[in-house]
Amino acid sequence: MRTISNDSFFQNKKAYLMKYRLLAKKAERTARKLDQAEFELIAIKSPSFNGLPKTTARITLDDKIARKERLENQFKREIKQASKKRSEIYELIDGLDNPKQAEVLDQYFIQQKTIEAIAKDMHYSTSYIIKLYRQGVETITIKEFGGGDNAKTID
Repeated sequence: MRTISNDSFFQNKKAYLMKYRLLAKKAERTARKLDQAEFELIAIKSPSFNGLPKTTARITLDDKIARKERLENQFKREIKQASKKRSEIYELIDGLDNPKQAEVLDQYFIQQKTIEAIAKDMHYSTSYIIKLYRQGVETITIKEFGGGDNAKTID
């Protein structure tokens, strides 16, 4: 994997912009767990009696319902967080003056495409897309508010 920039400001901006991708992936994992929990509820069978002693703790229907409800709540929280972060990142990207840079950053950070896929979609070379990507990240100004005197801008 190629390194686009070792500059700490660049890396901090990139990490901030990557937060949506990470939150979206986390929500996807929770959605898969939720699907599995729903499948387990549908597939509940009557206990079989084969005369053998029980060696494991039995998971009850109530346990499965509680797990499903917990996963539903977790999924809702994660989707809300991801949606909020996506809106913040869209606002930053939309603030760019160069539409090509904005398109590259949108496809990379929001649509989660690879640099190579973006190059193919936009009919440019990979090196040109990397240049647009680097310039776009460098151009973005991210304001993180810690409240009062703690506000800082990453340029």
